[in-house]
Amino acid sequence: MALLGEADYLFDSIRPDIENVRNSFMTIDILCYLNFLFVIEHVILMVFINKIRRQYEFPNILHLTDLVCAVCSYNMISFIRSSLFSDIPSTVSEREQSMRFMANLFDRTDFPLEYTFALISLSLIVRSGVNLQFIESIGPLIKILSKMSMDFLNFVIIYCILVFMFALLGNINYHLQLAQFKGFNTSIFTVIDTSIGIYDLKSFDTVDSEFYRIIG
Repeated sequence: MALLGEADYLFDSIRPDIENVRNSFMTIDILCYLNFLFVIEHVILMVFINKIRRQYEFPNILHLTDLVCAVCSYNMISFIRSSLFSDIPSTVSEREQSMRFMANLFDRTDFPLEYTFALISLSLIVRSGVNLQFIESIGPLIKILSKMSMDFLNFVIIYCILVFMFALLGNINYHLQLAQFKGFNTSIFTVIDTSIGIYDLKSFDTVDSEFYRIIG
């Protein structure tokens, strides 16, 4: 009984945070549905331009960003509905729903969601920049940034090559001893996290070979 009372106390102490996270994901689910309006906008614009016998500009940067945003939004919606809010019937109490949501959040969140959020945010930033380029106060800055797009693209290509190279090396050398390099996809995310400063040097202490421990 004492353990049950302690568990209830701990759950009640974190319940407001759980509710905030739950409401946040419900809001994200709605916003992801709204992102599909950008794709619908292209379809309506194409039909309208064909009606007035004008040439529809295709492709442009908005087609790419809106496609990426739509695909990421679909993946996010699928994750939220099939993983986080599944097995939570509306007939149970609010407390039970919060507990099941917390269990789903810890047990089924095996993919780093920050990368999906980053792609959606980047797509929306680029779209906002394209729409704001005609404003007198912001337009010149956006034009300057657009001229740097090729340099940024070259950086992205080099960065991707380096990420794949280090991910391949990590997967070959450490896949049997470190969970961070167990699979190639996991290795890629580990290298990306390391490149932005998220790493744990102590994780290599479990490696048997001192040479590979130093290299890691």
